Amino acid sequence: AMRILRMHANEREPVTEARVVAALAHPKAAVRRVAARSLGAMKSALAVEPLGARLAEGAEPDEDVVIEIIVALGMIGDSRAEAPVASARKRHGSNGTIWKSTESAYRMIPIAPLGPGTEISAEEWSTRGLAYLNKRDPRAALEHFEKAIALDPKLTKAYNNRAIARRRLGDEVGALADFQKAIELDPAVPQAHYNLALV
Repeated sequence: AMRILRMHANEREPVTEARVVAALAHPKAAVRRVAARSLGAMKSALAVEPLGARLAEGAEPDEDVVIEIIVALGMIGDSRAEAPVASARKRHGSNGTIWKSTESAYRMIPIAPLGPGTEISAEEWSTRGLAYLNKRDPRAALEHFEKAIALDPKLTKAYNNRAIARRRLGDEVGALADFQKAIELDPAVPQAHYNLALV
């Protein structure tokens, strides 16, 4: 297995990167794990999209390889990895091994800045806010949820998530009001009821 990843002194770096990227599709999980780890150590920008593709639903069956891929993407630190990593972590659940094993790596992946004059929807502001919340940046999260709510005052999840950000910032009164607003907008949302009970 290691023979696939052996680097030759006379090869140029892009050729080596391409070979290691190709090893991400190897049938043996151990080879895919080493390939992901190697690409992370190389800080391979070439590997961001292929690594991200391995995080698509059903693409990588081995949890240990998924963890190595996310860690590699954290080491590379390219904003293109944010969406596939966030999606994979969410799909595997916040109480699972993948979520817990990749928290630090996920925080190392930057969120792409918005260009001047870029307009995005309330849903997109809310998604960006949730990413900041999961990266343990409640101030940035709060700003994004406020923009989401300004665009769509009926976006229940923005209120629920803004309440979490407020709570993390020590604003219990604001958190309570936001949880209550989320429940008022949609009484069937269990997360808001659960979070309200914690305040």
